[in-house]
Amino acid sequence: MADDSPEAKSSGGGGKALRNATIVVALLVVLTPLRALTLPIAIVLTLVGIAYILRATFRYNRILGRGLFGLVATALCAYVALISRAELQHQRLLTQLESYDVSVRRNFFPIPYVHQLSIEGGVSDADFGLILGLDGLDRISDLYLDNEVLTDASLQIASTMPNLKYVFIDCDKITDDAILRFESRFPKCRVIPYQRNLHGPPTVFLSEPTG
Repeated sequence: MADDSPEAKSSGGGGKALRNATIVVALLVVLTPLRALTLPIAIVLTLVGIAYILRATFRYNRILGRGLFGLVATALCAYVALISRAELQHQRLLTQLESYDVSVRRNFFPIPYVHQLSIEGGVSDADFGLILGLDGLDRISDLYLDNEVLTDASLQIASTMPNLKYVFIDCDKITDDAILRFESRFPKCRVIPYQRNLHGPPTVFLSEPTG
């Protein structure tokens, strides 16, 4: 005998709704032209997937479902706490940077952190050293030096940054020799000296060299 109870129909309908929502959100992630919307949509997609898994677990075993729900809730609370802490740290950092002509950019996933630092205006070598000591700038990978004050000493300061992978240099007081020494010390760090050709023109062979 078929079970036509309203509860059974509602249960099946709920599963289909979650599945359809997951498909819709996944399509939005793929098709959206705005990269800024990708992260929020991905978060929604993740939450929908978690809800679907929890629901399926509850239907299979209530005790297991409650345990999984508690684990997910604890993980989400910890994640929210980390996000809140990172945001407070960033706001303090921005306040401390107000007196300097600098800018920063962040990555937001999985935990927000500053990955790019741009030194502009009248920031001196001493100022640069003080800025790097601020809380929240220990994961810088991209560095832009663009002013008329920084000298060779700034590259010595930059050499203390453990995660540095890219350096753009547009500073007249930083010498070619200092840039070449920095490149030799950190071959895995890409250095872009603006409008300088420090390595000569590339050699092009049109045929096999003849003896």
